[in-house]
Amino acid sequence: MGAPVADDGAAKAAELTAGLDAPDAKVRALYKFAVTEIKSGGNSTPSHTLADMEGDPTELLAALLKAAGISFQYAWCRGPSPNYPEYDVEMSLPMYGTELLLVNLPTGDVWLWPWRWNAFGALPNQIYGGEALVVGGGTAFFRALPSRTPEERAVATRIEVKIDENAMADIKGALILQLGTAAAAREASS
Repeated sequence: MGAPVADDGAAKAAELTAGLDAPDAKVRALYKFAVTEIKSGGNSTPSHTLADMEGDPTELLAALLKAAGISFQYAWCRGPSPNYPEYDVEMSLPMYGTELLLVNLPTGDVWLWPWRWNAFGALPNQIYGGEALVVGGGTAFFRALPSRTPEERAVATRIEVKIDENAMADIKGALILQLGTAAAAREASS
């Protein structure tokens, strides 16, 4: 799929997956690098993104996956119709705008949205329950995106801020980004 991966991309993929045998472990290592080390920016060429540590994390992750021999497809997604109340279904359909990667693993397919600090497998909230136009290997098809219950969408925060006499803030807190944490968050707050 696409152009060959440059030597620097292949070297980075090899470095990040060294000692990992399982494909899902390799994908997680490559994904972690793309979302924690790369700042979003204008570079769309993976080599430039690696050199500047800033650019398009989706294109970089795609190049790293390809270099590691991991099968994937590009997908452009949209949320379910209720997310577009202003649009008339008889006039047109909402556009497919959010770019994802659909990674094909032996344990099952995983959708990846590699934007800064996004959790592995988590999608933008507005597209859950929507659909994707998946493209790759000379084919294109539509596929439903996962839907989540309100409990699975929960994100809990706890922050303590103390300001001293010099107006310096001491901030402590926790941010829970795991799926299915609403019940635990309710218990912790009661």
